[in-house]
This record gives sequence, structure tokens and C-alpha cells, in this order.
Amino acid sequence: MTPIPYGKQSIDDDDIQAVIDVFRSDWLTTGPKVEEFERVFAETVETFFGWWKRHLKVYHLIARSQYGVLVQMLAGLITYLLLAIYCHEEYNEKVSIKRVRELRTKIRNEAAMMDESDCITDDALYEEDGLHAKT
Repeated sequence: MTPIPYGKQSIDDDDIQAVIDVFRSDWLTTGPKVEEFERVFAETVETFFGWWKRHLKVYHLIARSQYGVLVQMLAGLITYLLLAIYCHEEYNEKVSIKRVRELRTKIRNEAAMMDESDCITDDALYEEDGLHAKT
């Protein structure tokens, strides 16, 4: 298996100066830079969910609690990471809408081609357990 490269940091003098400015200010753990970070982070999460909803056909989030949203965020990130691994392994490229659509079509076609006798249905499971009615 080919390792996926970690990536390179892109840290320039402006980034270093921004860190120095925060260390020298009275606002180490709160203040304007934290507010800016939270705003940018929120925008990034919204962008990610927008992409996820559009291209993975997830039209709305189901969860309403903080924990439920966290679980859905993790599911989305895991989905994206699996797509990234797939695209890297199969095509040696980054995730693209083209590859997402190709994979979705491939999965649908394989599912349609499956022989029904190979599928385990709920009815078969109930019969196997000796149950007669679904509850």
C-alpha cells in the first residue's frame, strides 16, 4: 500500500509574525484573534457541509443535539477521508467531484447487478430465527 503523504506546511514570515504579535499582546487565550479563528473555522465547517450535502446527496442533517451533529460531522469526515484514500490509491489524485460521481455510479451498478439470492433480507433473518412477525 502506497503511503499517503502528510503534506507540507506553508508557513511564511507573516504567519510567524502573527504568532509573535499574539504572544506579545494581552490576548493570549481570548480576544480578537480567537474570534477571527472561530469565524473562519465556522465558515470552513459550513463549506465542508455544503460540499458534503451537495455531492454526497445528503439533503439535511438528521441530528439536532450537539452530540448528534458531532457524530454526523465525524461521519462526513470519515467519508471524505475514505474518498481521499480511494482517489489516491486508484488514480493518484485528490478527491474530485468527477471521482465522487464515478464511485457513486460504480457502487449503484454493482448493487444493481447483485443476485438477489446473495442478499440477506429482513424476511430471511426472521424466518431463520423462527420469528413470524416483525415488530
